[in-house]
Amino acid sequence: MKTEKKFVGVARYASLNSHIGLEQGRRDDMEAIGLILLYLLKGSLPWQGIELKEGEELERAIFKKKESISIIELCQDAPCIFAVSLL
Repeated sequence: MKTEKKFVGVARYASLNSHIGLEQGRRDDMEAIGLILLYLLKGSLPWQGIELKEGEELERAIFKKKESISIIELCQDAPCIFAVSLL
């Protein structure tokens, strides 16, 4: 596994591993798909609307919010399969 990879992608849907610079794999793809589906189902994600920052600052702020929120809280009001798939 390679580390210290440059972040590539959209921070809103990126996996936690991609935020910290780990090489991405199939698990990261599944995490991203889960986040996209949650967005489509719920209409928003908790880290949307972070203003005041852009670029790398915005990416770090999104990562901190993603890191701090529990899967149960993230998947609230969604079918339970979402929580299971993101574990």
